[in-house]
Amino acid sequence: SGPRYEAYTTKLSDARLPATTIGFENVSFAPIRDAIVRQVEARTLPDAILCMNDDIAIAASYALEGLGVKVGSDVALVGFDGIEEAEHCLCPITTVKQPIEEMCRLTYRFLKAQMENPEAPPQQRILKPELVIRESSRT
Repeated sequence: SGPRYEAYTTKLSDARLPATTIGFENVSFAPIRDAIVRQVEARTLPDAILCMNDDIAIAASYALEGLGVKVGSDVALVGFDGIEEAEHCLCPITTVKQPIEEMCRLTYRFLKAQMENPEAPPQQRILKPELVIRESSRT
């Protein structure tokens, strides 16, 4: 759930494509691997997997490779956030990189302004992420 999921389902709906999900109980390797295994065994593995964050994408890449599924050729894989580890997987993972440093600067500035003037309305700014294309999505 949340804004990323809502954007995912909206864009797929706009393109008249089904919005399918691969569910798992918590964000750790074993449940992610088990969910991927179920998809492979049921022969329902999609052509591409968009993960809600890079940690999930990294776990999915290890699970897929362990099952003999080649990330980047058998299935495309994309994560979110832009953590450094995604770049160093066996097949470097495409990611939607968040502008973390700018987010932190703005958070500090907004918090400081709110503390100095508690009656001021909340501030908000929408920042643009960067799509970093790597081998995992070059199928």
